[in-house]
Amino acid sequence: MLAGLVIDNKTVAQVLPLIEARGVQVEGYLVGSGPNYDSKDSVPDDWYVYGSGTRHPGKVSLWVAPNPAK
Repeated sequence: MLAGLVIDNKTVAQVLPLIEARGVQVEGYLVGSGPNYDSKDSVPDDWYVYGSGTRHPGKVSLWVAPNPAK
């Protein structure tokens, strides 16, 4: 669903409109490192996205952190 879309190290505020323009809904945010991610319904707009995953058709979860990836 997000093929070709560059979202890594962009803020949540920058990424949300790009995802929504593709008709995809963000169903949640994953914070922390796996396998023990903390699932959140929302995060601050200035947090950074470093990945995405799909569990349901038309929806994605975003891996996020308060700081950009190095």
